[in-house]
This record gives sequence, C-alpha cells and structure tokens, in this order.
Amino acid sequence: MSSISPRNYQIGVCFTCQLCMYCGLDLTLNNCNCDKSIKPTKKNRTKEVANFRNLTYKPAIVHEKIKNTLSNSNQKYGYKLDIELLYNCTLCSAFIPSSPTDGTSLPSTPLQMEFKLRMSIKQNKQVLPFVIISFTLDNPNFINFRDKLESYICEQVGLVYRNEYTLAYKSHSESGAGTLLGNEEAFDEFLKDYQSIVAGNKKVVIIVILRELSKKRSHENEVSEQESNDESENEAYQNTKSKKQLKKHIKKCIPKEATLNENEALVGSR
Repeated sequence: MSSISPRNYQIGVCFTCQLCMYCGLDLTLNNCNCDKSIKPTKKNRTKEVANFRNLTYKPAIVHEKIKNTLSNSNQKYGYKLDIELLYNCTLCSAFIPSSPTDGTSLPSTPLQMEFKLRMSIKQNKQVLPFVIISFTLDNPNFINFRDKLESYICEQVGLVYRNEYTLAYKSHSESGAGTLLGNEEAFDEFLKDYQSIVAGNKKVVIIVILRELSKKRSHENEVSEQESNDESENEAYQNTKSKKQLKKHIKKCIPKEATLNENEALVGSR
C-alpha cells in the first residue's frame, strides 16, 4: 500500500478523511481540480457532497473524543498543525458531531456518527441475504455499536446472546474473511477504516458469524419442550377426568322415578 504524503490542510476538504467537499473524491492518495481553498457553505453544495459541517476547533473547551480524532488525522495526513491552537476545519457527513449551538464551535458535546452498513449473517454454514441497516450513535464505542447491531441480528434470526456470534467487517468489494471486530481497540480501527471506505464511495459490510448451539444447550431445549408438552397433556387429562366425575355426580344426585313415593311423584308432575 502506498504511503500517505504529508500536505497542508485545505478548508474545502474533510479534516478527518480527506474527502473533497465538492466532487466527493478521496484525496488521501488522489487529487482533483476543485478549488479546495473555498469554504463549504449551503449555497455551494453539490450533488456529490450534499452535507458538511464547519467546525471551529477550540482546544480549551472541545470534547476529548473530538480532540483525539482531529489529533490523529493531523498526524496521519501530515498537516503539522498545533492542536493547542484555535483553527477552523470542515467535516464530512460520515463524521459530524452534534451541537445545540449554531454548529461553529463544540464545547463539551458528545460526538455523533452515522453508520450505513450492509449486514451479512452466516448461520449453520449458510449465508443469509444482505440486510441494509443505518443508525446514528452518540459518542460511539464498541459496546453501544455491538448492542445496536444485536437488535438487528435478533430481528433476522431470533433471540441471540453476545457469546453466540462473532463480528467482522470489510469493504463490499474486498475478498476474504474481513477484519475481526471484538473489542474497543478493534472498533477504533474500524472507525478509521469506515471513514476511508465510505469516502471512496464504497459500501461497508458487517459480517455476523453465528456459532452453533452446544449439545448441552440443545438437549436442555429439547427437555424443556418435552416437559412443557407433558404438562399440557397432563392438564388436558385432568380437565377431562374432572368433567366425567362431575357428570357422574350430577347423574347420581337425580332420583329415578321408580324410587319416588306417591307424594314425591305428584310434586314433580306439577
């Protein structure tokens, strides 16, 4: 893989992923003819890049998550900016922080990120059709990302537990098994790869590998189901038995005509 050449940051480019905010080209290893010195506004939006966010970075009050992200991008692309100084930058829609203000500065507000994914589920050596999912997370981390995915998994295959599946990810155009996604460290790498893949107008695939149920759990399920059936059959039997006994008791309590004396027979015939 080619190394990333250092460059000066330009306001018309996403600070975190080098997406041109006009033509949508990933400028990590490419270049375009757009005038990237022009600040993106609502009036100069294009069909390729409809959304953006202007950010005034204030190191004294900015959220720590945002500061770390911008610091990593500063190092990755060789901007050589002093992160302890105030500066303006632009973010693309894949990495837009939320703010209750006009969006120019971000005091201690959580980071918000939108995910658009294709989910592939492998179950019992079979691969189910892709499911297109999208959601937004505030201050995303591995736990809330996994929990959100799990809700979509359960919609497709029924109730599953966290120890019953493995997660991985890759680009839709990439071959192979993908990259394992199982902890916070792997999730941090996933966030970087996600931005890079999306910036290249490619789709991100989440791979869910369901583990086979253990023999013990399968046996427990069979026993539980059998016990439930036995209880139902026993209850039905008891109900039938009770009805028969009630009918027998009623029949026994009604005196036959042959056993009535003359006065009782006359009363009954009135």
